[in-house]
Amino acid sequence: MRRQPIHFPWNIRQGDVMTVPSLCWEFLKGAFTPGEVEPLRALGCDNLYNQHTLFLVGAAATSNVILRNWYALSQKEEEYNRFKSEVVATMEIIKVGQERLAKEKADFEAYKRSEKWSAAAAKKQVHSLTKILSQERKLSNEACACDNDKFYHLRQEIINMKAANSGLAKKEVAVVVAIEDAILAHNRMEDVALAELNGRLLEAEAEARAERARADAQSALAEVEKTRADAESARSIKEGENCERVLAQHTTSSGQLDDAKAMIGDFHADRQWMLDYGVVYIANAISSAPEVDVAVATLRAKARDAGYKVGYTECLTHVNDVSDKKFTDKQ
Repeated sequence: MRRQPIHFPWNIRQGDVMTVPSLCWEFLKGAFTPGEVEPLRALGCDNLYNQHTLFLVGAAATSNVILRNWYALSQKEEEYNRFKSEVVATMEIIKVGQERLAKEKADFEAYKRSEKWSAAAAKKQVHSLTKILSQERKLSNEACACDNDKFYHLRQEIINMKAANSGLAKKEVAVVVAIEDAILAHNRMEDVALAELNGRLLEAEAEARAERARADAQSALAEVEKTRADAESARSIKEGENCERVLAQHTTSSGQLDDAKAMIGDFHADRQWMLDYGVVYIANAISSAPEVDVAVATLRAKARDAGYKVGYTECLTHVNDVSDKKFTDKQ
């Protein structure tokens, strides 16, 4: 018996189409090629049955595994699709967040640059204001030193003039005492009424002079108080304006705050100096002004002249009483 050639099914069949038409009958009749069928016939019925059973059981198990895998795969595919949709939505949210973050980052960079620029400008302005303030303080100190020197010399001259006036006052007292002694030596008591009248006149004139001097002193003190109040108000207004302007512009950095504190400390130092020394200097200048001394000297001269006139009149009265010739204050 001639052995049949072996034809592999994957060579004669591709899908549902037979590539060799002469082998269709054999393939349909036995479902397999003779090369595959003859070795199986040699095994016997029991072996073929066992192999068939094993094949069916394996095919069923394989089908079950395939079905289970297909079911699990379908669930995983659904889960994958759900996760994919969630990931797509999440990616959209992330994309929107990234765009917003980029925009906010750009805005923050712009704001940061603007803050740096404003801080630099404010710091420059603070330095310029500090420089101007130091120059003004230097000029003020120089002016105060010049005024103090000038007022010192004036005060020395006033002290010397007061010493001379005190000497003249002593001489005047001595002259008045001598006149009183001369008047008392005459022992004329008949003109007591006239003397009392003259004394009252002198007291009235002295009181008037004292009132005028007191009014002048009060006006001078009022001017001193007014000058002090004006200086205090001007200093407080200037300090308030400078402090508000500096503190409103330079609260963004510690360096600017230190500069503003130093500036405020200088202002307080100037204000304290004004309270401790400036007002005293102004009051001394007003009280030691030449006009005040001139007014006091004028009052003293008028009082002295009035005293001399009263004494001279009284002496003329006593002389006319004992003399035949009548003397007057003009001869």
